[in-house]
Amino acid sequence: MVEIDIDEEVAVQSTSVEDERKVAVRMSVVGLGQGGGNIADAFWKLGYRRVGVVNTTDKDMQRLSCPNRYVMKSPGGAGKNPDVGRKCAEAESDEILAFMTKTFGQNTDHVMLTVSLGGGTGTGSVFPSIKIAQEYMKSINKDFKKTVGVIATLPSRAESPAVFGNAVDALKELCALADAGEISPLVLVDNQKVVDMFGGASVLDAWGKANKNIAALFNVFNELAAQNNDHVVVTFDPEDYKSVLKSGILGFGRSKLIQVSTPTAIAEAVRANVKQGLLVDGLDISKATSAAGVLVASEDNMQGVPQDALESAFGALSRMLDPGPKTKLHRGVIISPSQPVTMYVLISGLGAPEKKIAEMEIKAGRVYP
Repeated sequence: MVEIDIDEEVAVQSTSVEDERKVAVRMSVVGLGQGGGNIADAFWKLGYRRVGVVNTTDKDMQRLSCPNRYVMKSPGGAGKNPDVGRKCAEAESDEILAFMTKTFGQNTDHVMLTVSLGGGTGTGSVFPSIKIAQEYMKSINKDFKKTVGVIATLPSRAESPAVFGNAVDALKELCALADAGEISPLVLVDNQKVVDMFGGASVLDAWGKANKNIAALFNVFNELAAQNNDHVVVTFDPEDYKSVLKSGILGFGRSKLIQVSTPTAIAEAVRANVKQGLLVDGLDISKATSAAGVLVASEDNMQGVPQDALESAFGALSRMLDPGPKTKLHRGVIISPSQPVTMYVLISGLGAPEKKIAEMEIKAGRVYP
């Protein structure tokens, strides 16, 4: 348990930090460790300005664009030992809280912690950092549970058993926190899928492209929910986006639609979009309790989309979710100049990736296939 003494002078500090994009949710991002720092840096490059990175060594920060950095007092890193990262974050919780307050100011709606599971600093520090971020939200008089989330990447096949052991232990703990409503959203990214998608890019570019893709998926929904003009045909508003963000384990999808003239065409694309767009295998879509589908196209392209085809698409998405009475599906239709017909899907409240967890246990050498 992390005990934090809030410095009253820090807690009441009034600092305004503004993003360089028009967004619906004022999102703050903290990158933990090397991999998490790189993901956070991708948000900074997109124009988000409530972004900071925390590490046990400054060597991992040298290539970052984000200037907001905090180095914990560790002798040169955590050496893939999560206990070191956890103990450092616990010992310096007051300092990290002050760093968050200075970096984010007082106008945050949601905090996202980014981490690459398997190493020492990020894997160990993420759990104390969740508590610290919740304390920050309380200090600015905001809901402190479902407004703190985590983006976590999982190891690729080439990693060692020790890395998989660290990662699977942390993954199970994060899924339990999401299930209990202590964090939301929890976004999981399988680095093997990243290798499969961007493996042909250079060593210098592959992970940068992957991190940009993760940040861009968050950003596109944040910008769509901020639209408030005559381009909005069916509103997907900030409260809709916040509702999905607060519903647990979350996945994204995006499909450019070639055939939109029949009711089944968009519906089939949506089903494929959701299943293929999830960034980790094994998530249980049937348990999802919240989703959003936003159709975006230029005015000319939108004219070619029949209403019954759109209804069929939303119906297909609805049937994939938990059929319970509390399940929500948010819709949006937005005109965007020069945009091909594109369906963006956001789905939350997903079940834990039990199949992936079992695979990771095998890679960790704990069980045998």
